[in-house]
Amino acid sequence: MPIDPESIKKVLRYRWIIFAILATAYFLGMFHRVSPGVMAKAFMDTFGIGAGEIGVLGGSYFYPYALAQIPAGVLSDIWGTRKTITVFMSIAALGALFTGIGTSWSMVIVGRVLIGFGVGFVYIPVLRSIFNWFRIGERATANGVLVSIGNIGALTAAGPLAIANELLGWHSVFYILAGLTALLCVFVYAILRNQPSEMGWPNLREIEEYEGKEEG
Repeated sequence: MPIDPESIKKVLRYRWIIFAILATAYFLGMFHRVSPGVMAKAFMDTFGIGAGEIGVLGGSYFYPYALAQIPAGVLSDIWGTRKTITVFMSIAALGALFTGIGTSWSMVIVGRVLIGFGVGFVYIPVLRSIFNWFRIGERATANGVLVSIGNIGALTAAGPLAIANELLGWHSVFYILAGLTALLCVFVYAILRNQPSEMGWPNLREIEEYEGKEEG
């Protein structure tokens, strides 16, 4: 496809919209990650459990999260970032909803497993998207910004979640998280594209070759 300065500008502008959506997904995943620690006492009071059960709840997120990493890479190549994140963040939204309606501790555990597995399909597809939308010299910076946003999410989530838990109760907090996660899936599917070529624009490899020729 023809390459001109205007099409390059469109790619360089649109990629930041995509990056903002993906960074939000990663940020929201950190909210899901820290939520059990913030609401541990509420769970203990509701279900009459102890610290051991809270530890199981933490593991029910991280083990499915770790299990998701290999298929996340495969699906990022086969399905692309858009479909992979949409499908599996929908599973995380379902897990948050299941947790919110949980009337037993086992239901909360199942919900947490779904959240961990679904969120596990975010980071690697985001890296794939960075590879597809950012130049070689920009990818490390974009990844660093992404990780920083995620860490900020983990650090700042505790306060808002604790306040929301006090005001609304843990059931409502998970309903809200489920709604936000589902809404994000809509944005991902509607706006995200795997490659600039899906928008009728040149891909990054073509842009880099064009810029190299212009500089030469």
